[in-house]
Amino acid sequence: MPSADPYRGPRSEISVTGVTGVTGLILLAVITLAILAAPLLPLDLMDRGPSLCVFSALGIEGVFKVFGVHGGCPGCGISRAVWAILHGDVNRAIFYSRRVILAAPILAVLYLRLLFKCRNYWT
Repeated sequence: MPSADPYRGPRSEISVTGVTGVTGLILLAVITLAILAAPLLPLDLMDRGPSLCVFSALGIEGVFKVFGVHGGCPGCGISRAVWAILHGDVNRAIFYSRRVILAAPILAVLYLRLLFKCRNYWT
């Protein structure tokens, strides 16, 4: 069914940040549930849980401490930092990775962009 806006084209072709239609809505739902569920889980879960880090498995995660990343590689550090942000602990987030100062706002903007594009999909 074509949309009312002639510039948008058919609904099946609407791209939601690179993901089309219903897939974008499912992605939005999963991300939203993860954001809402994160504060319900313990803050130290990332510290005491099993590591899925490739660098840790290879035994070379120590090299990254030179770059100011505490807790493993940059990916692990930023994951733990975002986890701390979701719990409201900004000091711990900055301890894990100073890059969270850039990453958190970028992730928030991407989430809001996805949210508004999905909202526009149904209107």
